[in-house]
Amino acid sequence: MEKMKIAIYGGTFDPIHNTHLQIIAYLSGQFDKVIVVPNNQSPFKSANTASEHRLCMLRLALQDYDKVEIDLQELNRKPPSFTIDTVKNLIVKYSNAQLFLCLGQDSVKQFDRWSQYNELMSMCKIVVIKRTPYFSMDNFDSFDINMIQLQETPFDSFVMDKNFDGLSSSIVRVAYSLGWGKCFVPKSVNEYITQCGLYQDFCKISSRLCDFDLSENRISHIKRSVLNGVSLACVYHVEVDKVVVAMLLHDIVKNTSLQKLQAMGMDTIGFEKLPDKIVHSWAGECVAKKIFGICDTDILHAIRYHTTGRPGMSILEKIVYLADATEWGRLQDYGQSLEQKNALLNIIYAAFLGEIDRAMHLALKFSMDSLHHRGLEVYYLTQQALDFYNK
Repeated sequence: MEKMKIAIYGGTFDPIHNTHLQIIAYLSGQFDKVIVVPNNQSPFKSANTASEHRLCMLRLALQDYDKVEIDLQELNRKPPSFTIDTVKNLIVKYSNAQLFLCLGQDSVKQFDRWSQYNELMSMCKIVVIKRTPYFSMDNFDSFDINMIQLQETPFDSFVMDKNFDGLSSSIVRVAYSLGWGKCFVPKSVNEYITQCGLYQDFCKISSRLCDFDLSENRISHIKRSVLNGVSLACVYHVEVDKVVVAMLLHDIVKNTSLQKLQAMGMDTIGFEKLPDKIVHSWAGECVAKKIFGICDTDILHAIRYHTTGRPGMSILEKIVYLADATEWGRLQDYGQSLEQKNALLNIIYAAFLGEIDRAMHLALKFSMDSLHHRGLEVYYLTQQALDFYNK
């Protein structure tokens, strides 16, 4: 008699979202059983939300999946939790089954840091789930999947043929603070999140965007840029909260007059000497400090230099610059120019493939070319930044 084939799919599920469900549905079609394992505290990633909430959302989302079982051992185990202990327990429970441990590409990259990973490989087969970078509100239709190469794994594994988008729970959590969260989760989970008031961490800033005379299009640009920034933060393992705050504030005074800023108590001395396209960056830094109490120098610099760039930018500054420059709406802005569209796509590819300095070089060159084409002045910091990457 052929052994039952069981897929093990773990994660924080904070919250479970539509891409998780697509993966689980696909696994259900490939295996006899899928065991979903919510963790308490991974050695590499911790959950922000109480396990009780995460488990309730998981049960709501999976209530109609007949071949899926939720395993609670990691939630009940004292953290940190190690996958090898989970697999050992499942081998005892399903002694006549063949186990397949399903990992996302991000987990594959650090698999050799897992506890007793060599022994783990001898106990079950490894299945790699391919995920493309998640780009702004949508996976851009023209994203060439062949550009996203899965790095060679340091172990014997099976790579699934099907490809899934790289939507992360981090993006979903932030999206709820922007009022965009419900499109990423099933209806039952959205109702639970709304009822419990979860994922409202950044509402104190996002709820005030309308106070600064921003157009609807500008607010949409800010929100898309925020999600783009979160995606990049996940690629480069940068603190998501810092990226979100910087992205929410980077264009907050884009449509605000100097007179209104002065009425708010802002010191605008010297702003009149700046090029019009740059004023909002410097004013945004002032608003971040005075009105929102931001004192983190890295966040403040990311806001100030998100338009011009500068030599020697921090990783946060680069992410904010690129998230703003490559958000989904930019592709619509340049939709009539194939050359500009391709240039932007090359920046996106480099950024999401982990080549942030190459992406910065391309983005600065793109900005310079655009300014020259429109007959506009190039700010000295932009020229210095490009010279920095030309070396």
